[in-house]
Amino acid sequence: MPKYNSVEEIVTFNEDNSVSLTQTKDEILNLVIDNLNFFSAKWHPLGFLHLPLIKNERTTIRLHVWPTGNRNTQEPNYPIHNHLFDIESNIFCGVIENTEYDINWNPSEPSHYLYDVAYEGQLSRINKTDDCVLCAPKSSQCYFAGQSYRIKQGSFHASRVDEGCLTATLVTTSHHVDVAPKVLVGLNAEPTFIYDRVECDKDQLRNVLSSVLAECRNMPNI
Repeated sequence: MPKYNSVEEIVTFNEDNSVSLTQTKDEILNLVIDNLNFFSAKWHPLGFLHLPLIKNERTTIRLHVWPTGNRNTQEPNYPIHNHLFDIESNIFCGVIENTEYDINWNPSEPSHYLYDVAYEGQLSRINKTDDCVLCAPKSSQCYFAGQSYRIKQGSFHASRVDEGCLTATLVTTSHHVDVAPKVLVGLNAEPTFIYDRVECDKDQLRNVLSSVLAECRNMPNI
């Protein structure tokens, strides 16, 4: 099997919409490494590799990897954002901190403007809207290999991985809605920012995934 042909080859959905893996993390990583010609990864502007595995009308599944070296984080860096889908993130290796935020939609003293995200081929563009909000941290938690966490569609959050900490997650999305995702940007910023989601070189991708696989083999399968 050179690539995945169905979502069910990787995950199944439980009654509460949580995700159970139908393959071990080693099996998933080995298939991708052995068949890299069927897969490609791009550098997300927030500084991680985004590697889609499969998608259908209901779900997408992708690997996110934060290497130990240069992560090609693009500036200006605005990490607080929401999604147009529900997310479950299964930690393969490393540590990731997820912070969720409370949003006041009618503040007397706003802290951020809402920016709409638009995609144009390899580029992503964030555009200022007329809406401003007050944003404050609500909760923050670190997740470790073998754990998972979920984010509801529309909730604002930010993820952080320490420099030098190799971290990989398997991300499953569901319940997509047809709205533009949003990013929170400071009040005095420019109205538009453009980011280039550059494709990762295959040799570099192979090296990164091989490092993830080696790290995963030092811990129990999930």
